[in-house]
Amino acid sequence: MLCGVPHNTHWLKILNADPKALFAVAAKAQAAVDYLDSLQPEQVAA
Repeated sequence: MLCGVPHNTHWLKILNADPKALFAVAAKAQAAVDYLDSLQPEQVAA
């Protein structure tokens, strides 16, 4: 819980206010993964 409020209640309020919020958050998460992946050294095929 975050400050005594369950996380799912918090997210439900956000999604009810903006149904596209999930897609915006998913896009930002994917951008973060892509960035972190770009920092990894290239693997050489054996």
